Amino acid sequence: SSLAELIRRPGQGIQVLSEQAFSMSKVAWEEFPEDVREQVEIQIKYEGYLKRQEQELRQMREMDRIQIPDELDMKNIPGLSREVQELLIKHQPANLGQASRISGVTPAALTVIRVYLKTHFTRNSSLQRVS
Repeated sequence: SSLAELIRRPGQGIQVLSEQAFSMSKVAWEEFPEDVREQVEIQIKYEGYLKRQEQELRQMREMDRIQIPDELDMKNIPGLSREVQELLIKHQPANLGQASRISGVTPAALTVIRVYLKTHFTRNSSLQRVS
């Protein structure tokens, strides 16, 4: 197992493992500043969470780029619940990112809107075509 794999295990700290690993090398673990050692451990232990968070941020940015035209009548979108229609009419989000941050607007509703926009609006409309 690599040092990184061992550090990811519950209950394993970088201090104990690194002392073992560095005892075989010419570099002493204590030569690194405390904040550097701590950052290394955080990066290793939480690598999966950090990657997932980066992916979520990319998805949010993508949703912010999908504009909702002013002329879109939410009541004409099949599959949206009445509650979601009312929320969207009340808040009038400019893009899907804003719509996703409205409490009560579900991921399923966002998918319905996205598909509707993709199938009903062309490049010639005021909406940039969803890819």
